[in-house]
Amino acid sequence: RIGMPAMAKSAHLLVAAGALGCALVPSTPTAGYNLMALFRLATGLGAGAGIVAILVLTFAAVAASQRPLVSAVVWSGMGAATVLSGLAVPWFLGTHLGWRVAFAVAALTA
Repeated sequence: RIGMPAMAKSAHLLVAAGALGCALVPSTPTAGYNLMALFRLATGLGAGAGIVAILVLTFAAVAASQRPLVSAVVWSGMGAATVLSGLAVPWFLGTHLGWRVAFAVAALTA
């Protein structure tokens, strides 16, 4: 049985590996599309597991009376990260850096 700290670490590694894989997919249509789908699936599975692990660890560390406030803080942080990343990606796409760098930055962040 895997513990939550190990699950959180594994989930972050899966997100990083998936994002890095997306950054490195070949440009050929057939292989590129299939690999991109595979790496995006890995990223999504890692993100889902990571969210669950973070919430379980966070809620275990606070009193039941504080969980609504803590939940709001955790979810607002995730929401802010989603919005900020959505604002950053168009900048990457509009420069010579391209979309691959956006995935590389996501891998480094994870």
